[in-house]
Order: sequence, then structure tokens, then C-alpha cells
Amino acid sequence: MHLLPVCFFLFLSKGCASAPSCAMLEMGDRVEIVTKLLRESYLDYPQLCECYGALSAEALWKELEEARMHWRLNETLLGKSGYLCMTPYVLQRRCELLALLNQLQLSYPRVKGMTMEVVSLRLQAIDLDAYPLLASQLRMPQGDLLLLLFCLSLLPQDARTLCQLWKDLVLPAAPLRETALFMDEDAAAKRWKRPDQTYLFLHFLSQLELNFKECLLLLKRDCGDHLRMSGEQLQHRYPLLSQRQIAFFVSHRGRDEYYSIQDYMRFADVCYETARQAMEQLAAQHWYRRRKIGKRFYYTAMVGQSDGVL
Repeated sequence: MHLLPVCFFLFLSKGCASAPSCAMLEMGDRVEIVTKLLRESYLDYPQLCECYGALSAEALWKELEEARMHWRLNETLLGKSGYLCMTPYVLQRRCELLALLNQLQLSYPRVKGMTMEVVSLRLQAIDLDAYPLLASQLRMPQGDLLLLLFCLSLLPQDARTLCQLWKDLVLPAAPLRETALFMDEDAAAKRWKRPDQTYLFLHFLSQLELNFKECLLLLKRDCGDHLRMSGEQLQHRYPLLSQRQIAFFVSHRGRDEYYSIQDYMRFADVCYETARQAMEQLAAQHWYRRRKIGKRFYYTAMVGQSDGVL
């Protein structure tokens, strides 16, 4: 009997409170359930008991833990303890957050020339040998920004300062709440109490997800303000945009008017690639909607939420 579809559905909708007991699971059933759990959730032992009953959970838990070890990262979080298991479900959640982070980076441009080397310099006073995963992320040319932030949030000292530095480097203009960048007090109190820190990582991702979506929602609410503001006001509110970009937009934001990359080239006296990047940045800011007409891309001012988000 294959009970996962029923149990798992009840877990998602009702916390598995009314799931039937699975006291007599055969090997094939356990393998199927474990495979599904790796792909669709990251339950702890009490949740597993609630979903499948204590007898079945005991057998499932042993196999589930053994399966998770195949997805365990080589580097630990603190010395020889504290590990992450990047199961298919965890990787999926990480990819979802990276996609949101990418949207925010397109909407809130970064300062050019600022790199993670700045973080490394600030960490010179810390013995990185005690934090293997953090050290490995800093050594990588293209480290995982989410894993890096998670590692910084777990440091016993200067965590808030370092998380804020991460924000200044990665999303300097985004209105992120400070509390979203590091562990809340309840979560922080539980760190290191069990070796598997994947639960804490997933909690951290959920915390970030809420704040990332709030920032994207603010972009939709603000849509239209840019059409009423002066060049000086826009420059003050969006300091990462160049004066030429601001000046071009102020003189090219007519309703139902279409502007091309060539228009920006002539206005700013720059080459095609520089003009293209400038227009794409304005589109990412949701000031323009990009449309392809024939073989060329044209840009028209976005006038409100009805225009949607690119």
C-alpha cells in the first residue's frame, strides 16, 4: 500500500494531524516514501511521527537520515559540527530564493566595483578555520550569496554588522528590513543544539523570502511615482542611476511614446552597448516596458500597476 499521497497531502494541508497510521510499511513503501520526502519536504522526527505514526516513523527516520547523508555538504558550519544536507527539496527552495534575489538585483542595481573581497577583509580578525563552510564560500570566485549570508548570520560576534555589509554589497538600494538578514532570537537560541542545521537554513530562507517579496511588492506600489518626480528628486531617490539616465528619462517619459536604444545613444553620446545597458537598467527599475517591434526593441514609459512587471 502506498500511503504517501494521502499522508503528505494531509501534512501540507493539516499538519498531518489526521493522517492514518502506517504501522506495517513494507520495504518498497518505505523507499518510495523516503524518496518523496527528500524531494518534497524536510521533516523532523516529531513531524514524521505526526504524519505516519510512531511505529512507522521510527523505521522511516533511520532510512531518511541515511538518505540525507548522501546530500550532505563536505564543509561543516562550525569546526567539526553543524552540517547542511542539500536534498532536492532544499536545493529547490534555494533556487527559488536565488531567483527572487536575482529579480531584486535587477530592480535595485549594485554599486560597480564592490565585491565579496570586502567581506573577506572584514573577517581577517576571525579564525576562518573554525568556520569551514564560510571559508569555502569566501574562497570561491562565484560563491553562493545565500549560503554566505546564512554563515555570516551564525557568527557569534559582529553578525549584524557583517550581514548589513552583505546587504550593502549585494542589494544596497533595496529596502530590506534589517531583521530579515540575520536569525531571529528564537532561531538563534536553537543554533548548534542539533548537528543538522538544514532546518535552520530553511527557516532562514523562509524569513528572507518574505522580505524579498515585500521589496518586490513595494516596486509595484511605487510604479508611477517616477513619472511625477523631477530629475533632482529622482537622483536623490535612485542614487545608483547615472545623471545621464535620469536626464534621459525625464525628457523621454511621454505617455504612449516609444524610445529606442539609438535615442539614448544620441542623447548621451555613448556607444550601442552602453546605451543598451542603460535602457535595460531603466526597464529593470520598472520605468520602461520593453517591447520588440520588428527586429528592434523599443521602450515605453510604464504608467502604473496595470503595465505589469517585466
